[in-house]
Amino acid sequence: MRDTLGTLRQHLEDIVEDQSQSSLYDRLIIEAIGAVAREYAWPELNARTSYTVVSGALTEPPLNDYINDILLDDGGTLNHVRFEPRMRKTIDADQRFVRYWYTSNGVSESGAQTKSVNVAPGSKTITQDPNSGETWYASTDVGSRLVLAGHRGIYEVTAVGVTDLTIYPSFRGAQSKSASATVDPEGERQYLLWTRKDELFSGDIVVDHQKIHPHLYSDDDPLLFDAPDTIRARINMHAARQNLYDVTAERLKDDYADALRREIGIAGRSPSAVPPVGHGGGPALFQKRGRLFGPKA
Repeated sequence: MRDTLGTLRQHLEDIVEDQSQSSLYDRLIIEAIGAVAREYAWPELNARTSYTVVSGALTEPPLNDYINDILLDDGGTLNHVRFEPRMRKTIDADQRFVRYWYTSNGVSESGAQTKSVNVAPGSKTITQDPNSGETWYASTDVGSRLVLAGHRGIYEVTAVGVTDLTIYPSFRGAQSKSASATVDPEGERQYLLWTRKDELFSGDIVVDHQKIHPHLYSDDDPLLFDAPDTIRARINMHAARQNLYDVTAERLKDDYADALRREIGIAGRSPSAVPPVGHGGGPALFQKRGRLFGPKA
């Protein structure tokens, strides 16, 4: 049986022998889940999203944590023509470069739309605040990222009605009335896709990526991937850091790395064949130090 927010909080309370700081414990647990999720392409969090790109412009998938691959949409023929992540200056210096590539184009700084909404715990429907007098969202907002002010979860808009919209996953938070919901918030990562050296790409692609783990709010909200020992080891590290036990936290890194190797093996892959990801999709910090897993806490 997979862990839930409740079982992980109980683990943390047993460690510190204090049940008076549940909000702090929940934050440490959620931070630990995010860190472990980025260590490996857990199958339960993998996703593929299709796009039609115009003039090279691509905004990250709405639930994206990090991108694994950007591929030409080959219609299922498995040709796997891949866009390579490159920097502009390396392309300029490569006189023979003719392959597909992409580069970061910063983050979005405009285009966000904020409306006043009502939402209930566990619901996949967000409704317009009838007292707002605002123009509602449009069908073109389907497939966009949505966030709510004061709430840590991130959602995807899957349908837009006259006075409501449907989100995925279901809302995990407290009952909210007249809450501020923002579609396409500022800060979303953007990319430019190219073919050859100076030609922007237009056409169909698929993006293989890892999704952000859904926010945990209720005691019975489940962890989506199986890594009980790794999660607990990471929570122990976070708790030690929180209590300024830095030496203890350093000692716990080996327990964390061992648990991660073992549970990745259980998930069906050889740890030696799995490239470490590290926070945010970059190389794991310990990779440069000759170790396979375990980014810095």
